[in-house]
Amino acid sequence: MITEALIIRQSGEYDCEVITKLKIEKLGIQKISNLDNCTSLIDLSLANNDIMQISGLDCLVSLKRLNLSFNKIRRIENVLELENLEYFDLRANSISQMDDVVGLGKLPKLSNLALRGLGGDDANPVCQHPAYRSIITRSLPNLTILDGGLMGLIEASDEIEKHLESLQPQNQDDEEASAITPWIDAESLKDASDPVDIESFMDRFPELRNAHDRAEDMLREDSAHVLRQASAALNKAKVK
Repeated sequence: MITEALIIRQSGEYDCEVITKLKIEKLGIQKISNLDNCTSLIDLSLANNDIMQISGLDCLVSLKRLNLSFNKIRRIENVLELENLEYFDLRANSISQMDDVVGLGKLPKLSNLALRGLGGDDANPVCQHPAYRSIITRSLPNLTILDGGLMGLIEASDEIEKHLESLQPQNQDDEEASAITPWIDAESLKDASDPVDIESFMDRFPELRNAHDRAEDMLREDSAHVLRQASAALNKAKVK
């Protein structure tokens, strides 16, 4: 059970009203409660507990980061009051309703959502929905990161895959059907001992080139962001 004494002990603060970051993990907590006085809370983690229902959070109007991963939650509910929420981790729960995920589109600042790990592990049942990514992309327009991956990069990857599939010849059962023309003719290929000219290849397919360039731009922007964060951390460490 979450008590005021537990909150004070876990936060290291003396007063609930001044706590901005709170981590209560691996304590077998079954219910979210007694957070009413934590009005300054920005970052809350209740991961690795036994929570079955999302509740008791409506008072946390300043909350930006919420980690409820590795619990026993079945429904996404009682979070629409968290208008400042930017990051929401729900990996390794039992969420199966796509409508619950779609409802998160009403959170105006939500930009990072995790319902499974980057490699597909720790997934909720809803992740098995055949249109999982496309529905989320359409319903949560402000989302920039889904399951640890950049949305723009995910979309570019999907676009490349879809375009490549469209170029592949289709099987024809009709014996009288005309012969299928290979999607890359032999004359366009160089000798096998020579390296493949990727640039020339992509120039033949503008859609593929566009998707590739988008993915490359996303990777470049993400790398620059990581480098800026690392530089800021190093400078901060030097000051200390």
